[in-house]
Amino acid sequence: MKDNNGFKAYMDECRKYTAAIKDENLFFWGGWVCEELLAISQGIISRLLAEKEISLIKDILSYIWSVVDSNDKLSPEKSRIYLRDLNDINETDLDRTDYQENALYELIISIDAIMNFAVSKRRGFEYNLSMAVLNAIDSKLQDDDQDILTDEGFNEPIVQREIESQTLILRLMAEKKLDSNSKKLYR
Repeated sequence: MKDNNGFKAYMDECRKYTAAIKDENLFFWGGWVCEELLAISQGIISRLLAEKEISLIKDILSYIWSVVDSNDKLSPEKSRIYLRDLNDINETDLDRTDYQENALYELIISIDAIMNFAVSKRRGFEYNLSMAVLNAIDSKLQDDDQDILTDEGFNEPIVQREIESQTLILRLMAEKKLDSNSKKLYR
């Protein structure tokens, strides 16, 4: 297997796009990625997390969409509380080699990064969000003895669909502010 320059080229392009996301679309980007991670992990979440933890994740996603739609003002205090409560979820027990469990892991980590941004206003998490779904997909590829870093793995339809979805939404965010009506766009 030879290394894939296509994946590296996409990552370079993605770094440019995510660095250019306007502040007004950062919460949209986070919510859009987290919705996909939640969808991937939906089949196992109730088996691995307590109902209280699942409710917390869904509450935080609702809060993110409410901020996106300007129904709620961004509250650093509320975000701190969410961060504190999120720390009670032990994501380290999740199997990172399993597609759905890795998606759940990435969901928890991504929500944490968004809430940290809400408190600190420090950017830098946006590129990592673009990798979250791809990391989960790579777990699925690994089960089939493939790797996203090879030509064969990179060209798998599931990888190409995610890359196309991300590229389209990133380009659209460069043009205008998006709201929760677009949270499933290109999915």
